[in-house]
Amino acid sequence: MKANSVSTNTSSSSSTISLEQFSTFQYMLAWQPSVAQPIVRKITSLVFYSEPRDSEKSEDDHRVLLAKKKVTLLDYYFCCLWVLPSHALRMSQWISATGSSTRTCAITKSQRTFQPTTKILRHFRYSFFAGALQVDTYHVQDTATTTSTSTSTNEGPSSSSSPTATGSFRIVEFFEIDHPMIVYMISGGFYVGIFAVLIQCWKFCAIIK
Repeated sequence: MKANSVSTNTSSSSSTISLEQFSTFQYMLAWQPSVAQPIVRKITSLVFYSEPRDSEKSEDDHRVLLAKKKVTLLDYYFCCLWVLPSHALRMSQWISATGSSTRTCAITKSQRTFQPTTKILRHFRYSFFAGALQVDTYHVQDTATTTSTSTSTNEGPSSSSSPTATGSFRIVEFFEIDHPMIVYMISGGFYVGIFAVLIQCWKFCAIIK
C-alpha cells in the first residue's frame, strides 16, 4: 500500500506537516527519513497501553505495555518492520484520522480519558493483521506543563522551549489485540520465509560460481 493512499478528514493546523503526513507516519509507512524525522523530533514521549481505551477510566488507570521518554528514528523503523508483514500481505486497514481543528464527536468523547489540561491534537484509528491488532492513537499536549509564563518586560510570553510553540506532542496508543498468536505467527512466519528465500538465493549463487 502506498503512503499517499491514506485518506484523511481534514488538514493539519501545522504549516509544515499535514494531517495526511501524520497519518502516513502513524500507519507505519513513512519510510523516507525526510518524512519521518521531522515528526519524530516533535515527539516528547510515547506510551502504549495493552488494552482498549475505557472512557470510564483515566489514562493512568490503563495497563501500560511500553513507555519511552525519548523516541528515535530507529525506534520508528523498528515499529514499521513489526507491522510490515501486515502491509505486505494486505491485512492492514486504515480507519480514520481527525485533527483538532474539526472538533468532532470522537475527539470530544475521548477527552474523558485524559486530564482536563490535556489537549487532543490528532486522533487516528487503524488495524493490522486482519483486525487481530487494532490501534487507537492520540497526539496530545499537556497544556498545564507547556504554557509559558509572561515575563516582567515587554517581551511578552516566552516560547523558547514550549511544546505549544514548537508543535511538540506525546503519543498515546491503546492496543486491542484479539488474537495475539495470530499476530506473532504472521509476523514471525513472514520474516522466517524471507530468511529462507535469502538462504536459497545464496546457495544458488554459490553453485553457479
